[in-house]
Amino acid sequence: PSMAMGWLSTRLASFVASHGAVDISLRGEDDPVSFDRDPIDIRLSYGRSHYRDQATEDIVRDAVYPVCAPVMARGIGDPEGAAALARLPLIHTDWGP
Repeated sequence: PSMAMGWLSTRLASFVASHGAVDISLRGEDDPVSFDRDPIDIRLSYGRSHYRDQATEDIVRDAVYPVCAPVMARGIGDPEGAAALARLPLIHTDWGP
């Protein structure tokens, strides 16, 4: 849903102006979807892992930074390098079913 609202919605007006009358239906669904079963022409998805047999193109990139609460920073000091960071608790996002 955030891709449709943030990235796609800002581009739809110029797309319709360039391509004339088109039928556009936006749906927010969990991955994976079936291109064979469902009437889907384009899928905006995070990553390629669910669609290895489809043509893909990167349209945005994530920036990821290590952050922590001040109280945790005081407790761990200054970790040296990625290996030290990997031993600390991580917040995870679950993107799939």
